[in-house]
Amino acid sequence: HGRHTLNFGGRVTRPSVRNFLLCDRANDPDTVVMLFGRVDMDVFSMDFQSPLCPLQAFSIALSSLDVHFGLDVY
Repeated sequence: HGRHTLNFGGRVTRPSVRNFLLCDRANDPDTVVMLFGRVDMDVFSMDFQSPLCPLQAFSIALSSLDVHFGLDVY
């Protein structure tokens, strides 16, 4: 396509500026710690592993959506 693309291993099916991968650059740059991306119009997929706990992964995902959807978090 003439642009950079990320390999989501088939888990993310829709292009979006909110799709991202977090890698563990300190220990192994090829290890994906978190994957987040659009699957359908209003459906997202999130996969994570150690060293993230569920609360950290969910908070990272929400912060990505906050800018997009204009959520008011107080």
